[in-house]
Amino acid sequence: MLHDLRSWIGEDPKRMPKTLFKMLRVHHQSGNYGDAACPTLRQVQQSINYVRTKELHHKSTVPAVEEALQHWVLPTAQEDQEIHHPFVFGVEKVDGKPRVGNGGLQSFRVGTIFQCGLDNDTCNDIVYDNNVMHSYSYIGFTTLDVMNRYKTTCEDNPRRKILCHVDTTFSTNKSGYPVFVFGYSDMAGSFHVLCICITSQRTHDDVAWLLKSLKKEFEDQLDFAWEPRLLMGDADKAQYLGMTTAMDQQLPEIEYLMCFYHVIKKAY
Repeated sequence: MLHDLRSWIGEDPKRMPKTLFKMLRVHHQSGNYGDAACPTLRQVQQSINYVRTKELHHKSTVPAVEEALQHWVLPTAQEDQEIHHPFVFGVEKVDGKPRVGNGGLQSFRVGTIFQCGLDNDTCNDIVYDNNVMHSYSYIGFTTLDVMNRYKTTCEDNPRRKILCHVDTTFSTNKSGYPVFVFGYSDMAGSFHVLCICITSQRTHDDVAWLLKSLKKEFEDQLDFAWEPRLLMGDADKAQYLGMTTAMDQQLPEIEYLMCFYHVIKKAY
């Protein structure tokens, strides 16, 4: 039974304990486990927890996420970073260590770490040295190689507008957090991923964070003024507002284009 649980979790980490219990019970009723008694839901939950935390090292806690992110922090000396190795960006740091929220939807939208205006008896968020880590989480990943490729494409085509793309998927993690995929099309029409970002929500603030953080990373790492002129997305209001409202000062010339599929979808 434990072997089957490991296999099912490995096939789809998003499977919930009750789903796995039902699958196990079906196999038990089919006689796949001989005379062994069918375990209870509680026993299955305990086994799943053991497999995920001890064997597969799946830990859904803030400290576990922060510990994992520490391995993806860009070194102080850029030459120490392998160009194809992903690094995390857009994450707030305390004493040089990445800090994230717990992924919840509560609290204020002022940034990932800031001084909380509530007293400690009212605010239930995580505290680090008088700074409060509120629930929202922002995590971005990119590589120096893909950033350099974008820069080269722009420099090789100074008179052309490079078309950037942004889209969101909710099916890549078991918690259903939005995953933004941001990239661009080259002169041959091929799509290239520029970064992947995970946020707690999909609001215009999240889109603005992505654009601002990526712009800052280009400036810090490549001394390159990242100023895309065209951004294509779907009919999502958050994407449009995130670009037009929050980015007016930093990217004043950017235009938002809606992909043809969503134009047809909205029209018919």
